[in-house]
Amino acid sequence: MPAKGLTLSVIMFLGCSLIGIALLVIRRIVVKGELGGSTMGRWVSALILFSLWLTYIIVVTLAQYEIIPDI
Repeated sequence: MPAKGLTLSVIMFLGCSLIGIALLVIRRIVVKGELGGSTMGRWVSALILFSLWLTYIIVVTLAQYEIIPDI
């Protein structure tokens, strides 16, 4: 079976994971830990991480159904 869409999936996963790791590193520097901090900071971080996950799922799904072009 050809691995249809695997390239896009790997690129999207790598991009989203690097952004997520960068967010955790920034939180470690600013808040002195990945967890905790102000309520607003926790919600913003959660929203960013959720948005990354949702973006990955949507883009890869649209590419699989050939709604957007694959790489």
